[in-house]
Amino acid sequence: MILRIDIDGRTVWLKRHDVGRRRIRLAALGLVARGLRLPALRPPRRRIGDDACRIEQRRLHELATHGVAVPEVLSCGNGFLLLSDMGCSMAAELASAPAPLREQLIEAAAWQLASVHAGSGYVGQPMARNMTVNPHGIGFIDLEEDPGEVMPLLHAQTRDWLLFAAGFAHYAHDADWFASLLARVLAAQPHLANELARTARRLRAIEFACQRMGGRARRVALSLRSLRQLH
Repeated sequence: MILRIDIDGRTVWLKRHDVGRRRIRLAALGLVARGLRLPALRPPRRRIGDDACRIEQRRLHELATHGVAVPEVLSCGNGFLLLSDMGCSMAAELASAPAPLREQLIEAAAWQLASVHAGSGYVGQPMARNMTVNPHGIGFIDLEEDPGEVMPLLHAQTRDWLLFAAGFAHYAHDADWFASLLARVLAAQPHLANELARTARRLRAIEFACQRMGGRARRVALSLRSLRQLH
């Protein structure tokens, strides 16, 4: 639960951590990860209440220490965090932007994620709805999960790109452009590109199945194809 609060012209966000309805989906994802021997898909432990608050505070501190734009924790307690505002939602900006601006935003988001990885970091859920845009740049929000608890850095970064590609493929007007962007951004991290391509190849059957569906499934197929083309 996230509540916007405006106080004397300043916007802050009150966030409560709860179980939600993700437990079954996370369990299903864990089965897929084990069955296909893909550690990057292993879901991190889902936490609630004060435990989730502590995880998010730690993750925010870790990323902020490395110069990543994340919310400031203004206060906390009883399963709640009070967070500073980070600007507009990337998802909202992309939904309303014309095609040329969408390309600019997607590219900026990709390079921002690559910058986090270059500093030996990872995000967790770098999808459009969990990224923000303001005059100072692009930021990350919703960091209550820590993939680093269940996988090494390479797999945590691989997971970042899998989620990024699956989410942002929806907004790319041209599949070849999107694949080219990922190749350019990941050229400086060949070990990560290799792991992504290997993971995407193992998901080839899922890619083919998703191609025959609509909506989100087609976006997943596009993202897997783009990652498979890295090598």
